[in-house]
Amino acid sequence: MAIPTRFPIRFKILVAVLFVITAVVGIITFTMANLFHADKKTYIHDLVSVVALNTAAFLMPAAKRLPLSLCVPKLRLRHRTARRKARSAALFVGSTPS
Repeated sequence: MAIPTRFPIRFKILVAVLFVITAVVGIITFTMANLFHADKKTYIHDLVSVVALNTAAFLMPAAKRLPLSLCVPKLRLRHRTARRKARSAALFVGSTPS
C-alpha cells in the first residue's frame, strides 16, 4: 500500500500565491505589450507625418523657383549693373557714350 503524500499548509499557500503572482504578472505583461504596440503605431504614424510635412516644406520653395536660365536679377542688382556699365563705358579709352 502506498503511503499518501501530505503537503503542509504552508507549501499549499506558497504554491497558490506563486500561481496568483504568475497570473497577475502575465496579465500585466500582456496589457503593457498591447499598449506599447498601440503607442508604437501612433509614434510611427506621427513621425512619418512630420517627416512628410518637413520634406514638403523644404521642397516647396525649390519647386516655386524658376530655372537659373529664366531668372531675372532683382531690381536692385539691375540698377547697379546698368550704372557700372555706364561708368565702364565712360572710362574705357576710345569708347563713345551711348
